[in-house]
Amino acid sequence: MSAALGAVCLLLVAGQSGNLLLNPSFEELAPDGRPAHWSAFVMPQEGAFADADPLSRDGSHAAMLHVPNPYVREPANNWSQVVLADLGGKELVLSGVIRTEAAGGAALWIQCFTRNPARVTAAATSAIDRPITGTTDWVPVTLRITAPPETDFVVVRCVIKGRGSAWFDGLHLEIAPASLPELPAFEPAEDAPAMPGTDAPLREADLLELSQMLNQALAELESNNSRILERVQRIQAELDRTRAAPATDEAPLEPALVRHPLVPHVPRPQGDRP
Repeated sequence: MSAALGAVCLLLVAGQSGNLLLNPSFEELAPDGRPAHWSAFVMPQEGAFADADPLSRDGSHAAMLHVPNPYVREPANNWSQVVLADLGGKELVLSGVIRTEAAGGAALWIQCFTRNPARVTAAATSAIDRPITGTTDWVPVTLRITAPPETDFVVVRCVIKGRGSAWFDGLHLEIAPASLPELPAFEPAEDAPAMPGTDAPLREADLLELSQMLNQALAELESNNSRILERVQRIQAELDRTRAAPATDEAPLEPALVRHPLVPHVPRPQGDRP
């Protein structure tokens, strides 16, 4: 099992709480010097690149995209991360900060995928409610999406359109907390004995029922985690096979990037800076 898949599994066992993204602030670098756990897509163009950059909001690195000239057909160059988790039917919240320099547009995207066939079933972008263009300092953005029940995995993208430069930092993806129903008031029986040292009544039958409920909940959690782990392993195996398959130029570029999320990376030219 890869380190990335292991970290995802830990999130699943922990109840999918907290940040679902790995390396969300791009501080961890891979051996090639680029952000670990992230993939970059840059349509070939002289001077266009994706890289880790020291111009960050927090820490020592941010994810950066640079496009010197507009493309004839917009490819939406981007950094992306696949999130393997049981997210179907859940509301997701993605936030982060974006900085731009003479950019045609920069945004965060969320795409919900099925794996067979691999297709986008729902998508959201911060460009609708918070478009970021031109030159800006760090701007906070947030977007929400409810993943369709059939969702197998989601892809988070940091996207630039047109020409210019964009920096992304401090990303956070979480499941929106559900509102808890109001519980009815508990009125103990008048003849119930009191717990030693307290005024709260306690009955042996209540303790037995509570113990049974707890054991049942633990058994269901263990069963659910086992099923989720098996599902994640199947999806990871399919993604590995797709990554190993040769790329083709036959598939057209769709506006919403309706394509497999694992895409080639064009390295940053040596000594080239925006």
